[in-house]
Amino acid sequence: MKKLIVILVGIAFASVSVASTPAMRIGIVDTHRILLEAPQAKVIGEKINKQFKTQIAMIKTKEAALKADVAKYEKNAAVMTNKDKKALQTQILQGRQALSQLDVQYQKQAGTELQKARTKFIDKLEVVVQRVAKEKKFDMVIDRGAVPFYSKKVDITDTVIKRLS
Repeated sequence: MKKLIVILVGIAFASVSVASTPAMRIGIVDTHRILLEAPQAKVIGEKINKQFKTQIAMIKTKEAALKADVAKYEKNAAVMTNKDKKALQTQILQGRQALSQLDVQYQKQAGTELQKARTKFIDKLEVVVQRVAKEKKFDMVIDRGAVPFYSKKVDITDTVIKRLS
């Protein structure tokens, strides 16, 4: 009987403490949408394209030359001497290797630069999200990708995009 009374008193105190605790306010932000729509994110993409414009042009030029060599081989292979075939095959193989190396180098450099720029942007984004969350008195803000359903009333994405502008 004493155990039952102790359990009931414990439940009573627990329910009082839960009832007196204010509800937690949770906001939602769609970082994917922000990365697509925010002006700074668009500038990052344009900057990277401008920075690597010459490398992209070089890759396209080498790609066109390689396609021309392949077309030449396919068209003339039947009438070419073995020596000419082997020379063209070697040229095509070397062209593919050079193109592959250029592409890998470009992807690595562009990826590094993009990551640096995005890191700076994400740092600024976090500050803006924190400010908006404090203003709207949210206790927590969760990314849209982590939530299967939410009310538009708690979505701060538009406000964050406006503040980033």
